Amino acid sequence: MPMSEFSTVSPRNYARYQGKTYVAHERVASSVRLNDIDTGNEIAAVPIDDLDEWYATTVKGIFLDHDFQVLMENSESYLLLFIAGDGQWAARTWAQEDKYPGCSFSQLDRFTFEVTVPKEMVTDAHEERRDILGPWRRKQEGLR
Repeated sequence: MPMSEFSTVSPRNYARYQGKTYVAHERVASSVRLNDIDTGNEIAAVPIDDLDEWYATTVKGIFLDHDFQVLMENSESYLLLFIAGDGQWAARTWAQEDKYPGCSFSQLDRFTFEVTVPKEMVTDAHEERRDILGPWRRKQEGLR
């Protein structure tokens, strides 16, 4: 399936500024560029110290009893990423693609594997959130 039919799921960075959540598009010096979630339009570059929150989200799920990161999705499928972990298992599984109809496997490098799978083959799809602002502020305090 062409990648254009998929929309990005994770990882994504977000920031809350003045009570509203934005996509935290890019860090520039001590600022973060904020984009409107709905339109994608850039709103402003805001000093990190002025943010209420800044965090990253990653969507994960289980496929064939192994943890994967969900990179992209469309109405029927997920594009999953498997990094390191049990690389021997992944290499064996990717070599037996015919055992998994509807799945499309690729190996990006020695330790990185991707697979497009029907959504019903993924269980426990959930979002994990990691704070970025707290560690950034602690680091800044240590520099002062």
